[in-house]
Amino acid sequence: MADNKYISPSPSNSILQESLNNNDTNYSKSCPDNSSEWYFCGPYPDLSQLSSAHGVIVFLYAIVMAVGIGGNSMVIAVVVRHRHMRTPTNFYIVSLAASDLFLTALALPLKLVELSADLEKSIHSPVMCSVLGFLIPMFVFTSVWTLTAISIDR
Repeated sequence: MADNKYISPSPSNSILQESLNNNDTNYSKSCPDNSSEWYFCGPYPDLSQLSSAHGVIVFLYAIVMAVGIGGNSMVIAVVVRHRHMRTPTNFYIVSLAASDLFLTALALPLKLVELSADLEKSIHSPVMCSVLGFLIPMFVFTSVWTLTAISIDR
């Protein structure tokens, strides 16, 4: 199998250029060490480690978190404050909003920290990795099953 070294896309790097030009999927070649820009040694460059891509990822995560926290909080607040909004269908919507709120407020910031770290470093402790591995699917499945319940109710 391939070793997961990262190399620069400089023109002098014949292994990467040959691999990209031939669309070669053989990862058994060894990659020279270079640390100016980070790319996966294979036919597909790992653009997520570029500083410009990293900035875009952080910006998009911040937008999603702000909109998710704000919007879901407003949905929950409207149903809680107004008695005439407390219908069975709206309780399903509150359940969906609560699940999405927990996902955007708890799991996404931790995932952003994980994505922002160097590839070689482990950011979270083993316990936190287990908690994240449990929370993210739980919130997503709660959202999916709430949507399923809403569709069955209608």
